[in-house]
Amino acid sequence: MARRLVSGAGPLAGARIVILGVETERDLGRELAGSLDADGVSAVSLAGRLDLLASAALLERATLFIGNDGPLTHVAAAMNIASLGLYGPSDERMRGPYGARARALRGRPFSDIMAEAHGALTSRSWVEDVSVDAVEEAADALMRAGGLG
Repeated sequence: MARRLVSGAGPLAGARIVILGVETERDLGRELAGSLDADGVSAVSLAGRLDLLASAALLERATLFIGNDGPLTHVAAAMNIASLGLYGPSDERMRGPYGARARALRGRPFSDIMAEAHGALTSRSWVEDVSVDAVEEAADALMRAGGLG
């Protein structure tokens, strides 16, 4: 999805991707950044290298934030950055980002996930039900609503 957004025809053509995350996501972040760089997309991973305050300072320069149900999604939304939260096993109606430039997106209704999971929410990555096309469309709509793109 990042590749689509920053490609020559994408709404963020030529932008640099910054990957944020906690210490346990350091290797994944490095792998993602390497994969993007290999495809000609400028990317850097700072996963595991910044605390919440430093990440928030970095977000001040962001055009768009896409994240999961975590603190950075809410920080970005509170900072009035175009913010898209991707949701799986948590209820975005209770835990979604709030603000005029914030949206929550999920692949399947929360009630369907609860019915299928039977309490075993960690058995798979439920956020994978969110399609790349849906994320791209929602990100584009957020940016257009804010006068970008």
